[in-house]
Amino acid sequence: MNKKMKLWISSVCMVATVSLVSGCGGSKPAEHQHNQTQPTGELSVSFKANPDKSNTGDPVTFQANVKQGETGITNAKVEFEVWKGTSTDHKQYPAKHISNGDYTASDSFKDAGAYNVVVHVYTDKDHKMAEGTFQVGDQKAEEHGHHHGDQKASLHLMLPDTPEKGKSFSLMGHVMDTKGKPLTGANVKFEIWKEGDKKHQFIDASEGKAGEYSKDYSFAESGTYHVQLHVEKPSIKLHEHVEKTVTVK
Repeated sequence: MNKKMKLWISSVCMVATVSLVSGCGGSKPAEHQHNQTQPTGELSVSFKANPDKSNTGDPVTFQANVKQGETGITNAKVEFEVWKGTSTDHKQYPAKHISNGDYTASDSFKDAGAYNVVVHVYTDKDHKMAEGTFQVGDQKAEEHGHHHGDQKASLHLMLPDTPEKGKSFSLMGHVMDTKGKPLTGANVKFEIWKEGDKKHQFIDASEGKAGEYSKDYSFAESGTYHVQLHVEKPSIKLHEHVEKTVTVK
């Protein structure tokens, strides 16, 4: 074998060796990325209002912290559902993620009284809720909801602000236990009747996500309607309901 041929073979071997080493080195980041630790543990939600007692017209910031185990969740969908006392007018506030699982929204309130808050947290695999309150002005707190015996669950009925006659929408009820966890396996019905009408319609709801019960529905006529969410679970002696009034256009 002449000198030129030996030199050519040597060069080919060196190139092959460099390519092989580069290929192996290039695979490491992908392998490292694949093996990154995913958050583990139970999804938890905490809430506070800042301040929890404010003057009328002053801003109130809603703050929620969302964690899985000890890791802050940064890509959840978070909403604050807020209403005053026994009012059926519930307002939804989409939250903005700030950092490390902290989400916020804010507003000011001109009416004095005790306000209720439910934090709704949605991830790819879970739905979690948490409750809280805050005070505006000096008006005393009002009782809300209707319960049989000791409270075993919190009920929240979701309706569109102005449903239209003949247009389908989703009746939805969120049910959670006293620890803020979704209550699953309950018997849930929607009772619907038009104001002044003695005929009441009862509709069975289906559970989708944990603690979320819904049914598609449309109102046949315009007018004022009452919608009552009934929740029963005999195994824990639960029978509770909550009612809202809605105007159909």
